[in-house]
Amino acid sequence: MLKNRQNSFVPTITLIMGLLLISLSYTNCGEGFEAHSFKVIDQSSVIDDQEITIDDGNNNPPTVIVPPVVIEPMPEPVVLPPDEQDNMIVNPIPANYDIKVIYTGTGFNEGPLYYKATNTIIFTDFNFSDHLKNKIVSYDLNTLELSEVSNPLGLNGKALTTDGVTISAGALTGRTIYKKENNSDEHRPLDLSFEGKKLNAPNDVYLDSDQNIFFTDPTYNRKATTDGEQFLSFQGVYYIDRDNNLHNLVRSGFAQPNGILLSPDQSTLYVSDSDANLIKSFELVRDDGQPIKAINEKVFYQAPALAQGVEGKIDGMAIDRRGNVYASGSHKITVLSPTGEVFGQLDFGEQTTNAAFGGTDNKTLFVTGAKKVYSVNMDVPGLIVTVNASDNSNPGNPNDMDNTDVQAAGAPSAPVGVSSYLTANNWTVLNWQPSQDQDGQVVAYKIYRNGEHIDTVKGGESNSFRQLYHATNTFIDCNYIESSKCGASGPKPGETYSYQIAAVDNDNKESAKSQSLQVQMKPLTANSIRDNVKSNSQYKLVFEENFSNVSKQELSQKWEFRRVWDLQGKYSSNPQKKAHYDNDSKHQQVINGEAGYMIDLNNDSLTQIFNPYQSSQNGSALKISAQPKPAGMSTPAFADSGTEISASQQLPYVSGLLRSKQKFKKGFFEARMKLSGHHGMLSTFYLFHSTFGVGSGQKFGASEIDILEYLGGSESLYGQPNRGRLIYQTYHFKSRQGDGDYPLHRTPTMSFEQPDKKHFSDDFHTYSVFWDTGIVIWYIDDKEVRRVEGPAVVNDPKEIILSLVVGGEWAGAPNDGTTSSIEIDYVRVYQKDESSDNNGASTNTQVNPPKTINLQQAGSGTVNISWDSVEGALGYNVYRDNQYIQTVINKTSTQDKGLNAGASHTYYIVAFGDPAKGNNSYSPKSEEKKITINP
Repeated sequence: MLKNRQNSFVPTITLIMGLLLISLSYTNCGEGFEAHSFKVIDQSSVIDDQEITIDDGNNNPPTVIVPPVVIEPMPEPVVLPPDEQDNMIVNPIPANYDIKVIYTGTGFNEGPLYYKATNTIIFTDFNFSDHLKNKIVSYDLNTLELSEVSNPLGLNGKALTTDGVTISAGALTGRTIYKKENNSDEHRPLDLSFEGKKLNAPNDVYLDSDQNIFFTDPTYNRKATTDGEQFLSFQGVYYIDRDNNLHNLVRSGFAQPNGILLSPDQSTLYVSDSDANLIKSFELVRDDGQPIKAINEKVFYQAPALAQGVEGKIDGMAIDRRGNVYASGSHKITVLSPTGEVFGQLDFGEQTTNAAFGGTDNKTLFVTGAKKVYSVNMDVPGLIVTVNASDNSNPGNPNDMDNTDVQAAGAPSAPVGVSSYLTANNWTVLNWQPSQDQDGQVVAYKIYRNGEHIDTVKGGESNSFRQLYHATNTFIDCNYIESSKCGASGPKPGETYSYQIAAVDNDNKESAKSQSLQVQMKPLTANSIRDNVKSNSQYKLVFEENFSNVSKQELSQKWEFRRVWDLQGKYSSNPQKKAHYDNDSKHQQVINGEAGYMIDLNNDSLTQIFNPYQSSQNGSALKISAQPKPAGMSTPAFADSGTEISASQQLPYVSGLLRSKQKFKKGFFEARMKLSGHHGMLSTFYLFHSTFGVGSGQKFGASEIDILEYLGGSESLYGQPNRGRLIYQTYHFKSRQGDGDYPLHRTPTMSFEQPDKKHFSDDFHTYSVFWDTGIVIWYIDDKEVRRVEGPAVVNDPKEIILSLVVGGEWAGAPNDGTTSSIEIDYVRVYQKDESSDNNGASTNTQVNPPKTINLQQAGSGTVNISWDSVEGALGYNVYRDNQYIQTVINKTSTQDKGLNAGASHTYYIVAFGDPAKGNNSYSPKSEEKKITINP
């Protein structure tokens, strides 16, 4: 079933021939998110391929069985934005790295550069007392031989162009940038000046994919030149375009700009300032036909003060394919994540000055030190900048490791922003930004795991959920059904895997692969945090219900007895539906084909006939019962489609539920329960987001944590033996798109089987979950049975729901006359003091809209869109003519392409906060700007 924009439900049956058996089955999954599960089962492999074991510490390992994926119904496809601050990034520093000395010089070493063609590393050995004795040293990695040539120009930082031209920054004599053609010994100076004045002392260089030359211009070695005067009043940052025009990027704010880099997507410029001992970042704005601009200056990394006797503040830098930055300075190389997090440091014992990647696999980091030059192998290869091919004369960077890094003419752009929203013990949810195709459209994405093509998701596939993968730029590895590379050949707990994505267009041209994303599957732990939470002074018992001989009045103080979605009609734009769901209505919204009406304890006319809420026999627990509707009881009509509501519609069973009046944000939640063991009964305990049915309140996050779902009975379920031995857990979340309804993201439903093979309905058990920003851990009887981690786990308010659901396409129809019950001993919630937690609700401040938005046509049918940055914003949703078109993360510019000449379009921007930091707020829309597309 698919949910449309009016929340109606359309039954759908899909039939696939061969080994795939498709069954319509709507799992309640905590009954949240309306119609739930559509299960597709491969009976041939579901048992053997889905068992993993965890050691319980007693040599009796319980078995965790992962059942078939639960595929949730979703609204119309949208583009899923990536979260480029993904916390799944893996430390690139090897556990046992080995530093080798490859050169010991007489001066001061700088400017390393690797040539793949000859497997050679070159660097500069400076002699500060006599610049005529400066030399460039070559180290042949094949023969391990050294050679050198004189370097009176004082060439320092170096880079390599597509066609093998060496670009060098020359601090001495010419005070300029030099080019040395391949197979030539001549370094040709460029005629550069700024505002008619000589530059200071160009120090380091970096090239982008358009062969723009970025460089820094401090004053180092200026006095050693033949003309030592400083003519410019500042130390700046520049770039030279392909026509050799000089442009100033940064004019102020630097004492001594030194090292320089670009991020893999070339949207961020990094510049180190040695005097200030820090690295700054800038956003680059690239408008066709206009000079590049550097905006949004930020401190990317502030190094600590040097210890006594240690020399060398931050100097040159290198970058790997995942965007990790390797900064020289002091006695170390400091390795930083793309967000500025310090992974660790490589200690060389002397001042380090610069670094560059090379070697046959591009994983060797060459480091220049004050007296020596070193090599050390890393776990992640260095970044290779692939040149944009405007014609066939640019084959790509000569240091490319393979042809997959070179974009073929006419092929789509390589996907960027590959990240993971969630990762569990043996699956992960991948997502990426959409690729662009200049002469057609992207029709598929290929998924690679450890270099192996494991699946392709296409637009227009007959399976609507597979099509949704393509439309939302997501993929689940492994969802056990949609991919053949699961089970025995799928991800394993604790193992790390490398993922890449490639786009395919309608001409069957495949893009270059994306940058690699390293994802480590989550191992289970033997330690329970339950006791730690209870003993931690930051956690307080904020909610407790012991259900001991509880009265109706006492129960009503803490609990509601209606589900929040049963009242959603009062928010509906459908007049008929809204009329049937006024504030006092008792109508019930049926989901998943359920057969039981949930009685409100406060509905005296019904509870006098049958009250499902009673104390247990010994009075120590609350019993919620379900049974066939008693004769003479008339329950309110229910809605099965949301469009036509017949007053004669009646549900054949009656049951009950509890929904907490109190809302909660993260913490430790537990309940001791005895579950229903009868076929056709679904026992549930879950946390449901409290923004349901409130229009634009359904934001990213809007999540549901199913602590337990239990299907009574002894029948096997989808190839799994005896479902009464299994407890199911799931985490659902909404994606961040638009201002209306949000697509629900399904994740594989996980399960735990009793180690002793007993049924969970035989006795009481304690079911609990620890939930914090970025992590959910499930426990049964204080043993961890499952965990998921990732930025999709956010701190949105939730309410507790416990219920006994009758029937449905997953649970099946109960036997005629079945009466059953669940018993709840207690419910307890421990929460952290939000005042001591920056990730708490106190950080969820309102995000402001951008103050201005700028539009500029850039070529035929393309509009450049830029706007002011907003403090506290993670990203921005872009709208054209009141329709969402894309999401931009950590940037304030984008392009809208493929527009028709003569058409007029209106744009506006909505900013949003970072849910991983506890901020789910969205700004009002920005001002609107209109543009007419010229031919």
